[in-house]
Amino acid sequence: MGNAHSLGECHEHVHGVVSGGLFESQIFRDGVKTPMTRVGVTALPIPDLEAAVKDLITRDAVTIPPYPGVAMKLQRLVAGGNYGMNDLAKTAMSDPVVTGFLLRAANSPAYRGSAKITSVSDAVMRIGGSDVVRIAIAASMGAEAGKKGVLAALRRRVWKESLISAVVSFQLATARKLNAQEGFVCGLLHDIGRVVAVSSLEVLLAQKRDGRVWAEGEWMAFVDRFHVELGTLTAKKWALSDVLQEVISAHHAQGGGQVKTGKPLVDVVAASDAVVTMLVAEAAVTLEMLTKVPGITAAEASALFNAIPGIGPFIASMDEATPAQAGPPAPSQVAPPPKPPDNAAKANFPITLIRAGTTVDGRCYRAMRDGLTFILKERLAPGYLLRLQLRPPTTPAFEVHASVEGCSPDPDGFEIAAKLFALSGQARDRWIEVVGALGVADA
Repeated sequence: MGNAHSLGECHEHVHGVVSGGLFESQIFRDGVKTPMTRVGVTALPIPDLEAAVKDLITRDAVTIPPYPGVAMKLQRLVAGGNYGMNDLAKTAMSDPVVTGFLLRAANSPAYRGSAKITSVSDAVMRIGGSDVVRIAIAASMGAEAGKKGVLAALRRRVWKESLISAVVSFQLATARKLNAQEGFVCGLLHDIGRVVAVSSLEVLLAQKRDGRVWAEGEWMAFVDRFHVELGTLTAKKWALSDVLQEVISAHHAQGGGQVKTGKPLVDVVAASDAVVTMLVAEAAVTLEMLTKVPGITAAEASALFNAIPGIGPFIASMDEATPAQAGPPAPSQVAPPPKPPDNAAKANFPITLIRAGTTVDGRCYRAMRDGLTFILKERLAPGYLLRLQLRPPTTPAFEVHASVEGCSPDPDGFEIAAKLFALSGQARDRWIEVVGALGVADA
């Protein structure tokens, strides 16, 4: 992120957004979403690992997650239109993971009423049928997100980007007068091959006693070599609808700058990929940036811009419902992110991590235009999206969402490096004021 640019300004568009700075970004090469790698790390591909993955595919031995049967049953109930809230509650209660998600969601800031919800029936009534389906499908996918493993950080990133894609695809499908629920599911599942690839890689690394450590961008670039093929395989094993199978197999097929494929939901997901890349790369996304995304009209860009304030709370509530497995984290084979850049400024103000029903106090001691570093009395796993209240001396208290990029022990607890996510409105203005008062050069 160049020093001469304002917060959220786009620096380059190549079927997406390229952004330098503290946190790793992504670019589109030949229509495929590919993270940029850092200088000085091992180059791809590694033939032995690639051959091992291909062998798994040939032997039909890849690690495929369980079919989200309850979530899909809920979707069919709602799509059919002939259902009652008791039908939804009864179906949801047959899956404890879905049950837990619904209860957490019903008591989250997005849905919270005057009383705490403790039953699935009440949760379904508060949330509503359409959102019950979205949360249930996300819950089924999220069960994988909190698992331990040497690539846990990668798994969390895949989960988060799938959720963002689901929300963006929902908004685009709505704007195009398509089935919005179907758009949400297509966005959530179109990269299911990434989930399969990460799980299969962990199996291979364990079997071969392979302790290689790559940067997150390198792992993602390797995963994306296989994710369409693995996603198509998973879709067939799950017997997903023809539309979903087409989206999974064809969302990267429009190479050569082609934007429209003539397949409405494929086009929705392809466009959402570029928006997801932008939201992950930039702390704040402007309307002007969205209007430059290939395949998105000015009206669609406006609808997406208006939806941005709701994306952070939704992703954070889903992340909160998928905590990391108990106990110390497994050794990681994902290299830690780089240290903050020289343009970070010293800070000293209180912050609070906010969860449903609990809070954890901490202190921010470094700030930059797209992130902050703070001390907390709690270990946080990389990739989680947090809801934070900031209380700097120069502005009234305000809330932001930030993604954990790194967590390391500190004498006072744990040092957390976090990247701001989907800054908008008053929060964006106040953050600009905070970093400006601290003397951040490119604020």
